[in-house]
Amino acid sequence: MGIASIMGIIVLAVLILGSVLVIFSRYRIANSNQVLVITGKVSGNKSAKTIHGGATFVWPVFQQYFYF
Repeated sequence: MGIASIMGIIVLAVLILGSVLVIFSRYRIANSNQVLVITGKVSGNKSAKTIHGGATFVWPVFQQYFYF
């Protein structure tokens, strides 16, 4: 193995780790006494989606979230 292949493996590992961290940072959980309100681009013609006592992935650019 040459230095180029080792560097390629390191770069690939950093990219995979970064992707996993971004996914986990955008996963939002609402406790049983909370309501998670997601606004922005949600399914259908709706302007907001509510989740009570559950979890979902919030798209970073297209959606915002609030806890009540």
